[in-house]
Amino acid sequence: MKKSVLKIVYLLIVLINSALYVNAQCTTNAGNMNQTEPVYLCDNQCSEVGHSGAVLDGDDILEFVLFDPNNSSQVLARKSTPDFCFSDIPDGQYGITYHIAARARNNLGGIVDPDDPCMHQSNPFAITWFSTPTAQISQTQTSFCGLTGFLNATPPQSGLSGYWSSNVEFVPINGGNVNDANTDIMVSQPGTHTFTWTVTNGTCSDVASVEITFVQAPNPIVTNAYDTVCGNSYNLNVITTPDADGQWSSYIWNDEENNWVIPTTPPYISLVTSPNTTVNIANYPGATCRYRFEWTETNTTGGIICQGTASKEVVFAKTPMASVGLVSEAELCGNSFQLDADTSGYSWATGKWISSNIANPFDDPNLPNATVTISNPENFGDSAYVQFPFVWTMTNTISLPQILCG
Repeated sequence: MKKSVLKIVYLLIVLINSALYVNAQCTTNAGNMNQTEPVYLCDNQCSEVGHSGAVLDGDDILEFVLFDPNNSSQVLARKSTPDFCFSDIPDGQYGITYHIAARARNNLGGIVDPDDPCMHQSNPFAITWFSTPTAQISQTQTSFCGLTGFLNATPPQSGLSGYWSSNVEFVPINGGNVNDANTDIMVSQPGTHTFTWTVTNGTCSDVASVEITFVQAPNPIVTNAYDTVCGNSYNLNVITTPDADGQWSSYIWNDEENNWVIPTTPPYISLVTSPNTTVNIANYPGATCRYRFEWTETNTTGGIICQGTASKEVVFAKTPMASVGLVSEAELCGNSFQLDADTSGYSWATGKWISSNIANPFDDPNLPNATVTISNPENFGDSAYVQFPFVWTMTNTISLPQILCG
């Protein structure tokens, strides 16, 4: 019995010595990955990780493997370099953490023999891929007149966000926002500018761009938007934009439609394409007539036609004719006399009697048939005979601003 025990102990010693001998002969080393922190990539990116320190025997090979850390024995992809792409993974999944490591040992049909007792694997590093969203803009070029326009892109899908940026200062207007796929904007200066729509999921982004040309629109100016004039003629003036062509048009106010309309009889504008010209209107019923004269200016830049307008409203007022009839003098006994002015055809005008010699001798100076009384004729040099002029005036009073016609 004692001899048998000794044989068993001897056998164990021999086996232990043999294992130590074998391990001592494993010089293969897979080296180290030059990345220790987790890597997060988009699905259009590949791992760009370095590797160093491998020690290989003459019959060893070095490979890099990608696997699920929950099942490290199942290699999902292997390459001779550590630059793995998402497309290298069969049925790869977004948001899943994979591991990449280096392996070294004997060649087993082009791969490292995983059952070789001297097979060595480096410490792995974690890598995760995310899907890349898609940014879309329907057109790549467009143009607007002036400094305002609009941006139009495909809204991001649920869970994604988007925002606009540009190489020019701009602000959203009309309640818009830089995060709105479709928004109105105003830029700080004319010219051709690039606007970029970025869609992101927080890790990965995609961009689409559109070039927008903003053409400075003409900006003609009138110094006074409202004016009044006696008669049927008026001088039009406008400050124009350089290199722009313009033309006058006219509209008349229609009380029935409560709107501006094209006049049945157009005014005569002597030089319709001149910024400084004279207009004459046709006769009209009533005391006044309202016209709007509009100067439309056009410039063309790179095939883009832009227009700007300026308008002036003019109230034309008729000038009444004052008359005292065919007989302009009278002689009477006494100190009172009833005057008789002729207002035929000018009932819309305001009349007034004026005396340059006697202060307020009229019972009502605004009446055409006012009575004039001279209280003390002797105060004027002769108690038996005196002579005085009395003048009847007629005026057309309008406002914007107030003037007198007559």
